[in-house]
Amino acid sequence: MLEALAHGLPVVCLGLGGPAQIIDSYCGRVIAVQGQTTDATARELAQRLRDLNSNPGLRQSLSINAQQRAREFEFRRLVEDIYGTAESARHEAGQVASA
Repeated sequence: MLEALAHGLPVVCLGLGGPAQIIDSYCGRVIAVQGQTTDATARELAQRLRDLNSNPGLRQSLSINAQQRAREFEFRRLVEDIYGTAESARHEAGQVASA
């Protein structure tokens, strides 16, 4: 999924597990499944794919955003975010301790 996003391919996925946490309305479509029948889910999936197929402007917009979304999950960026958060927490704890 991240590889597809990185190549500018909008993702249409089911609202289950990891993909549903990564995909948003700016880079793809998430099909709600909770409380839905299999037939209703299949119809919704087919409709979202038809929407992408028939709307080049939508595809282009989602494609650009897909590449941006993939960059948010690059390993280097994630590590920098984690260390930045840890450093901020350490700094705040030091401020509290010295007060």
